[in-house]
Amino acid sequence: MLGHDFGAVLLAPAQAVFDHIGIRRAFLQPEELLLLKRHFGMSSQSLLYRLRTLGIITESYYRSWCIDINQMGWKRREPEELSPEVPTWLRRTVLRAALEELITADDAQRMLGVAIAARPAPPVLNRRAFIQLPLEERRRLMAEQAAAMADEDVHEDAPDRELWQGGDIIEQ
Repeated sequence: MLGHDFGAVLLAPAQAVFDHIGIRRAFLQPEELLLLKRHFGMSSQSLLYRLRTLGIITESYYRSWCIDINQMGWKRREPEELSPEVPTWLRRTVLRAALEELITADDAQRMLGVAIAARPAPPVLNRRAFIQLPLEERRRLMAEQAAAMADEDVHEDAPDRELWQGGDIIEQ
């Protein structure tokens, strides 16, 4: 498999392409092609190539489109250029490491080149103190904790999953 074939399979998996375009197409409008380009995040030419390899369009229709693309000037510069991707993996990983205190905030700032906000420490309550709070205060604290947990990446197989399963409402 060539590099562009591999990229096409990642960006436009067969089932997703079939769901959006259909199993067979006799014609495509340029406007539809541009909409699909935005949806799949790949050039019109790559998308047409993918449609051909999946058998959605015929070889002759693909060649016809290649000629049209050349005549419309899309070979050198397609309309509706895609915006460049912004990588987020490193930023997310460094922020998570800092929040979980695996690295210091200073290290995280050096790695990212920008200042990061410090995470406020949650209030520490034990169960007895929590139950003695007024109902509205308990609800407010639980809503805050639920919102904080919604931001966390907790999967069933995560090693820290047990922390979310029980114990004090807010760990001591």
